[in-house]
Amino acid sequence: SLARPGGNVTGIAFQTSEGDAKRLQFLREAMPAARRFGYLWPLGAIPVRVVDLMTDAARRLNVEVTMRSVAALEPAAYEAALSAMRKEGAAGVLVASTQALSFEAQHFGPVAQSLGLPTICEWDYMARTGCVLAYGHDLEYGRRRVGEYVARILRGTSPEDLPVEQADTWKLTVNKGAAARVSLAIPLSVLT
Repeated sequence: SLARPGGNVTGIAFQTSEGDAKRLQFLREAMPAARRFGYLWPLGAIPVRVVDLMTDAARRLNVEVTMRSVAALEPAAYEAALSAMRKEGAAGVLVASTQALSFEAQHFGPVAQSLGLPTICEWDYMARTGCVLAYGHDLEYGRRRVGEYVARILRGTSPEDLPVEQADTWKLTVNKGAAARVSLAIPLSVLT
């Protein structure tokens, strides 16, 4: 269990899948008239649990989600996937919270912007490098908590005595320049 992981296991756990559902909600709030959004996944098939989670989130928000995975982590593959979403009526794109896409915003962001597609990503640094919005755990807080765990372990606390902490500090970041490039006026409700 997270409270008693046992052995030498401990640390901070991020709720990435749950975050994707919340990111879809923020994208919907930023674009209240939109009824269809895209979901960009890295290489390979989209896991069934992710499809189920996104389908359920879309149903609750009364929107449709078009899901696409890219053939490669490169601009041409992003262009193909994002263009297909645009042709299918997507008004904006939720970028899956995966390790593979976490450092790709500088590559897919400009492609999405050229197609007029606002994007929402997981990490704040992704908004600074290409996404319009980002919503995810506060990485500074996570790093600080990991450092505190390391200090406790170095002082003699056994890792098995430290629960795995689910990070509960989230951060919403808005890239106003990217929003302007896709002609998106971020509603005050999202900015607040």
